[in-house]
Amino acid sequence: MGFGEVGTTQLDIKKDYLEEYYTIEIDHPRYVGGHFWWYYRQDMVSKAKPLWVILDNVLREQ
Repeated sequence: MGFGEVGTTQLDIKKDYLEEYYTIEIDHPRYVGGHFWWYYRQDMVSKAKPLWVILDNVLREQ
């Protein structure tokens, strides 16, 4: 089991953080994944926000 908490208040690197940490590949038989974006409400609600689109794309590609 794994769970990662990530997020930043720095607007210029939010996209990079999201793409980097949500696409980490861990090769371990018991790892099931998990993520928590600290600023989800501020950054991704509503679906019209730019980071929501990036998160949606990242999750669809996995």
